[in-house]
Amino acid sequence: MGEQALIIRLHNLGERADDIGMEALDALLALQQQLTNAVEGAGVGEVDGNEIALDDSEGSLWVYGPDAKAMLKAALSVVCHSPLAPGGQAILHYGDNADEVAREESFLLADLCAHRNG
Repeated sequence: MGEQALIIRLHNLGERADDIGMEALDALLALQQQLTNAVEGAGVGEVDGNEIALDDSEGSLWVYGPDAKAMLKAALSVVCHSPLAPGGQAILHYGDNADEVAREESFLLADLCAHRNG
């Protein structure tokens, strides 16, 4: 099937980072490092980077590999414990990143984490 993607979108990033006494970019980079350890440590994908809005309102983390669901499973072990996650989303992209018609699924992190912990 080729490369797939997991995109973690975080909303109200600046406010959530302030709540834990960090700058938004520093908080996003710390979560990115934890995500790298979890996903790459499990051998299911590679964290490719991040995006952050100029006003710190939103941030995204990008992960690529052969199986989006496996990457999500590994990522949730970290993301569900992050104070940045509430209100966020996980997007699974099935197909090459350039494929605009590739199937996608979107989930609220709160739902995924509640199901995982339930």
